[in-house]
Amino acid sequence: MMNILILYPHYNQKIMMHNFALMLKRRGILADVICIRSYDVERNTFVKWPSYIEKCFRHIFKSRFYFSVRVCRKITYYFLLRKLFHNYDLIDFHSYYPIYNHLMRYCVNKNIQFDIMLWGSDLMRATEKRRKQQKYGFDNCYRIKLSENLHDVMLEAYGKIYDDKCRIVYFGNSDFPVIDSLTEPEVKEIKQKLYGDIEGKKIVVCGYNGFQSQNHNKMIEALSVLNEAEKKAIHVVLPMTYGGDNEYKNNVRNQIESLSVTYTLLDTFLETKEVAAIRKTADIVINVQNSDAIAGSLQDHLYCGNVCIFGEWLNYSPYTNNGIFYIKTSMDGITDHLREILNNFDSYHDKCIASHNKIKELFSWETTIQKQVAVYGE
Repeated sequence: MMNILILYPHYNQKIMMHNFALMLKRRGILADVICIRSYDVERNTFVKWPSYIEKCFRHIFKSRFYFSVRVCRKITYYFLLRKLFHNYDLIDFHSYYPIYNHLMRYCVNKNIQFDIMLWGSDLMRATEKRRKQQKYGFDNCYRIKLSENLHDVMLEAYGKIYDDKCRIVYFGNSDFPVIDSLTEPEVKEIKQKLYGDIEGKKIVVCGYNGFQSQNHNKMIEALSVLNEAEKKAIHVVLPMTYGGDNEYKNNVRNQIESLSVTYTLLDTFLETKEVAAIRKTADIVINVQNSDAIAGSLQDHLYCGNVCIFGEWLNYSPYTNNGIFYIKTSMDGITDHLREILNNFDSYHDKCIASHNKIKELFSWETTIQKQVAVYGE
């Protein structure tokens, strides 16, 4: 039975990574998962760890003392993590940032096999300097795992020199079962709680996080051009529960406040069912961020049959190559598309509902985990 150590940097992806390890376990691959920022740990293998390593991890995860955490994190990163590597068949580095290079050099020096799993922004938003740093990992890793559209970015950045290492894989979407499990009374209750009384209005969701790269200002500018009747026909939702700072969120709030539209700006923690209800109750979704891989939140919206307007510069080849309907727009074209959809909503909605099964087939865990397991087994 294969033992793998998976490292990832983003604590907000904890649930997804734990689900990933669970799916692998059911198929005979045991994986321990560590977030290298919080040192949250999910143990699935029978690999024995020295007790002092586990104690150090728990201290980092639970401690509120900044200096203590910072010292322990450095000790753990530069010394303790490496002691674990020899006990595993493979080290799997997820979301490739330069912080990994020190550990990768250790793997190379000790002849420890490692993979790299690209997530999106780690490659798409990398500067020239960072891409040169990443080349070390790409040169020395066993495999590079990535989505179809990220493979296009790899070809553009490095040519075909890593093509023999590349494997097209996806994470499964854990939201689909939650969306399916929601009852109508639950959806109605959550909708009332989050939005208040907006009966009869079309819900327009703008973006999916609080980062400035989502271009909230451009979306709000597009809404401002709508006539008064069109504005009264919509309720705008701005999901900003993670990413961005308070100053930016306040600027967005002030900008949307100046329009005569009802709106909800979501900037506090939401339960899983609340997130699912947001997807299920949406009618129209606008996503015109600067760059994107294949965001799970957008998969959710497509799964729910929502009418999606995506920036024409975003490479969503898995959608286009599989006949999944969405509308491509320029920044200047958002308003016209929105008007057209509002005037012919049922026609557009019918086209989008037809994508439900295609999205499920592409991104459910049942589908994606099979390819992940096959790649590990090479």
